[in-house]
Amino acid sequence: TVVEIHGAEMRAGAPLTRFRGIQAARYDLLLFTDDDCLVPENWVVQMTQLLEHHPVVTGLIIGDGTAPRDLERFEERIDRFRADARDLAGQPKFVSFGNLGLRRSVLPETPFSTSFLGNADDFDLGVRLRESGAPIHVEDSLRVSTQYPRSLAAAMSRKIRHARGIAYVHRLHGSLAWDRLDIG
Repeated sequence: TVVEIHGAEMRAGAPLTRFRGIQAARYDLLLFTDDDCLVPENWVVQMTQLLEHHPVVTGLIIGDGTAPRDLERFEERIDRFRADARDLAGQPKFVSFGNLGLRRSVLPETPFSTSFLGNADDFDLGVRLRESGAPIHVEDSLRVSTQYPRSLAAAMSRKIRHARGIAYVHRLHGSLAWDRLDIG
C-alpha cells in the first residue's frame, strides 16, 4: 500500500506516516522497515514465514559498512541489547520498526503515539503490545542494514533523540507500567 502524505502531515514525521500506512493497509500482515534500511532479497518471504508462527516478529539491524567502524560497533551493540533484552519471565521487551512484521489483529486500538518525533514510536508500540499480551519473537537471522551516523556528533544527537523518546514513553505509560513490564 502506498500512502501519500502532504503539507503539515509531511512534517509530522515517521510515526504519523506509519500510522497512516496501518490505516490504509488492507491485509492482516504488516511489514515495516525504515527508509534508511536495506533489506535482503528474501526478507519479505522470511518475515511472512515467521509470521505464520508468531504474531510479532522483529530482527536485528546492522551497519552497512559506511560509518566509522567504532561508531558502527557502538550502534550495533545497542541494537543487540534491544534484541537480547528480556523481562523477568524471559520474554523479549522491544521491537524495531526498521525490521518488524506483525499481524494487524494483535495491534492495540492505538498502536503508538503519533505526536512525538524523538524515535519513540517503536518503543511505544513494544510497550503497548506487551500490555495487550502479544508475544514478541526476536529472530536473529533476520537482519537489515542501515547507514549509522558517520560522526560522533551525529551519533550523540541520535542518542539524545532516543533518550527523549524513552522519557516520553515513560511519561506516557507511567511508572507502574514501566515497572510491571520490567522495562528497566
